[in-house]
Amino acid sequence: MLLDARDAVHRVTKRHTNQILLQDLDEVAELCGEPDSEQFLARLADASRTISYALDTTIRRAKSSLALPQGRAKTLVIRGRRSAPRLRAVADGIVEHNNELVLSADSRTRNDPVLSLRMAATSVRTSIPISPSALPSLAKVPPLPTPWPKSARDAFLHFIGSGPAQIPVWEALDLGGIVTQWIPQWQQVRNRPQRSAIHKHTVDRHLIEVVSRVRPWRKELTDSSPLYLGALFHDIGKQPGVRDHSEYGALLVPDILAPMGFSPAVQHDVALLVKHHLLLSDLAVKSDPESDESVERLVDSLEGNRDLLIALRAITEADCSSLATNKWTTWRASQVDALYLRTRSKMRRRT
Repeated sequence: MLLDARDAVHRVTKRHTNQILLQDLDEVAELCGEPDSEQFLARLADASRTISYALDTTIRRAKSSLALPQGRAKTLVIRGRRSAPRLRAVADGIVEHNNELVLSADSRTRNDPVLSLRMAATSVRTSIPISPSALPSLAKVPPLPTPWPKSARDAFLHFIGSGPAQIPVWEALDLGGIVTQWIPQWQQVRNRPQRSAIHKHTVDRHLIEVVSRVRPWRKELTDSSPLYLGALFHDIGKQPGVRDHSEYGALLVPDILAPMGFSPAVQHDVALLVKHHLLLSDLAVKSDPESDESVERLVDSLEGNRDLLIALRAITEADCSSLATNKWTTWRASQVDALYLRTRSKMRRRT
């Protein structure tokens, strides 16, 4: 598909280029048999991710094989029979084999709905990648009950709170069709292209990038779950036909978090973060960060909740710094911090 798209770009532009510019997009998509240009970009993203994942997996396995001591066999042959591979148990139903996580022989894939979440949490905890061979089995685990059990929520929060380590794990699970089983609404942003040139990732990949960057702020919060969930879903409203993605995304939050078993209070806080995830930056840059009006608007929007202000500050930096052109400049950071610190002081006095 990528080669066909490249040929179409050459035919449309009459130049040897690998870039699809916006003015050529519709014609290139039509030439490739796809009348919907956004769907065409989504298919390109999916094809690219498939190739990238296969390449990364192959290189990782080759390096692992080369790292083995010379003469060391992965299995032993005793009396003409090949011995069982050496497996190391790392979690319930999960073992390590050849530096990858696979399912143990006694794993209960048919009656263990938490298995895929436990696999994700185990991978980021141990820094061991999930074997591609395990993905089809993980995709067949039974649906999670509604609401999720506490063990599932804990595994999910551990996963999304693990920082950059989660990025390759998300990629593997997403390509395996597992993420949309946890979060059905994810399908609407999966591989969705960004129309703005300031973005370098698709919507879903941008969400993962942002949540991977907020971890350093967790120690300032009494409960870090709104921080991680707000970062993960801040752009979930970027769906076809939506004019205000912040407002729409906030409306989606209860439908996402209630089946997971998060309390109404957490749902409310996450919805506020999603709804106002651009507010701190906008007020700091487009208004006077020293004005009482900006402070009061921020206090009112976050209902005087100091923890939400800290979470919003973290999401603002993660969001700006993850763009194609880094928007987290020294000037922007100073403007944001000036407003953030004044508002935080005001909230502390109110409490």
